[in-house]
Amino acid sequence: MSGAQFLTINQVCKRYGISRSTFYRMLADPQSGLRGVVVRIPPPTGRVRVPVAAFEAWLKRRQAG
Repeated sequence: MSGAQFLTINQVCKRYGISRSTFYRMLADPQSGLRGVVVRIPPPTGRVRVPVAAFEAWLKRRQAG
């Protein structure tokens, strides 16, 4: 994933206009699929980073859903 852009949770929330509580609620919901999008650095319990391209693809799938 060379050259991929990663955002923090705060950056994602600001960029896409969602609250942190909404982000965490979606992350906790196994049916949302968001857990498969985020990356933890260092794995498995580190800070959450969100790859922009994967998050935007996830959003499009949810909107089409």
